[in-house]
Amino acid sequence: MKFISANYWQPGENASSLLLQQCRLGETEVLLACVTSGATEESGRAGGYLTGRLLEWFRGIPLKRAVKNPESFLRREAAQLEHLVKEADFELAQAGIGQAGYLRARIGQTKPARAESEKVGFAGILCMGWDFLLFGRGSTSVFLLNRSMGKAGAERLFGTGELSESGRVFGTGELPESERDSGAEKIQICQGIMEPEVGLLLATESFTSRIPEKEWKEGLFVVEIQTESQAEKHLMELGSAAEKSGGRHMAAVLFYAG
Repeated sequence: MKFISANYWQPGENASSLLLQQCRLGETEVLLACVTSGATEESGRAGGYLTGRLLEWFRGIPLKRAVKNPESFLRREAAQLEHLVKEADFELAQAGIGQAGYLRARIGQTKPARAESEKVGFAGILCMGWDFLLFGRGSTSVFLLNRSMGKAGAERLFGTGELSESGRVFGTGELPESERDSGAEKIQICQGIMEPEVGLLLATESFTSRIPEKEWKEGLFVVEIQTESQAEKHLMELGSAAEKSGGRHMAAVLFYAG
């Protein structure tokens, strides 16, 4: 198998964060991708911190051993991933980053940050060959793209904290009943096996909400995409359209498995 990937990131003040790591070990492709939501100085800094923690986690994975039995390895790592996100949430709260308290901390005030502040939204995936962990929370979206459909189309799997109605992600992955529709701050993690000829778009809501459905279908018609340069071209065209429609703080990762 081979992954074709591309990314779009809109620079600027309070930017969203994007992480994309890809390598090959023997016959196994490995990919980690994540986008976080931005909009304020606080959420932008929180997203950057979270992607930094995810990068540290990925670099610590013994990949040569993991790819020998990815299903078993990812099953164990799901709990570690959830722990990492909760730990990052706690550390951000302690520092006052991602909350109203961050600005007070910067100017030397000691008033505690609000505990009820919204946590940073993110959408990500770790793939080891056909096996994957899909994870997300908050104001981000994941779209499924399928080459075998024979026509342009994109199905939203989850966004703004909610999974699709069936709970099915793609391939054989599925969230348990207890994890479905559980609110924007719930960490959603799904393990599964990808079907051939599928693609995914991970993006901030600020990116996806600015593009009409017709443009989505035309811009993500995966039959036309066979190389990374083609994937990059399609994604940048969508980003440009979103910017013209007023999109800000945007980030997206597009990839196909085949």
